[in-house]
Amino acid sequence: MQSLTESSLSKEEVLNVSKSLLQLEQEKGMRTDILACIPPCLFPKELINHQMASHGCSAGRDTAVISPQGFVRRCAALSEIYGNLLEEDLTTIWKRINNVKKVVNSTCADCMPGEYCYGGCEARVLAEGKERYVCGLDECKKTGFIENLIKKELIYSQQ
Repeated sequence: MQSLTESSLSKEEVLNVSKSLLQLEQEKGMRTDILACIPPCLFPKELINHQMASHGCSAGRDTAVISPQGFVRRCAALSEIYGNLLEEDLTTIWKRINNVKKVVNSTCADCMPGEYCYGGCEARVLAEGKERYVCGLDECKKTGFIENLIKKELIYSQQ
């Protein structure tokens, strides 16, 4: 079985797919997106405000995975089980999940608002010791990106 690292696209492959999707949008007039949690700092300026750069890690924040046996996890790529729906209600399990402190890449500690990026994919941080796509946003990109997220109501202003 391949590890998460072996089965993940490289930075270059992600950028190539992103650029191909953008070209498809422009040529065919169709909306495209990447639903994986890829930190916005990976994307070049022309893609930074595209929807594909606006997916923070949702593991245990607004999604969970439920197995056929009722086991609840924060993410399909994370192994911890937080309860079983056959034994207790989702509200109880969700409260337990909300008490979990997400593993964050140290590069990202002060980069983005906490409710958004969280430093990329937690499973990759755990597998590799770092998020393979993180390079950090320069101040100019970060300011514009955060303003765009607030405008789209994906995060809320700190004011």
